[in-house]
Amino acid sequence: MKTIAAALFLAAALTSFGQPETTSPSQPISVHIASEIEDLARGYAAAFPVIAHTPVFVYLRREGGTAVLVSPRRMKAQAGVLIIELENGFTYIINPEDVIAITDAPPPKAAPGAPRP
Repeated sequence: MKTIAAALFLAAALTSFGQPETTSPSQPISVHIASEIEDLARGYAAAFPVIAHTPVFVYLRREGGTAVLVSPRRMKAQAGVLIIELENGFTYIINPEDVIAITDAPPPKAAPGAPRP
């Protein structure tokens, strides 16, 4: 009886070691969830070509006031920032939350003696 049990055990062990691996290698999964700031940057970049009149003005919030970029040639979104290339060759990398407006309306004339932003 011991020899039959030993033979069955040996046979079961040999067949289990000879089996190929049944698990398939898993592929890496990359999930990207766009943030609100990335969506904002993509929205500005997508809306920019819609403005047909020139020059275009980009009003930006800055410490204690506003700044105006005049005549952007190209605007694109990348990784949550807005890249603005002006006609004069300067390139600005802007936080899209700092954009107040993108328009073809010129800035209002300042009153004489008024502080400039």
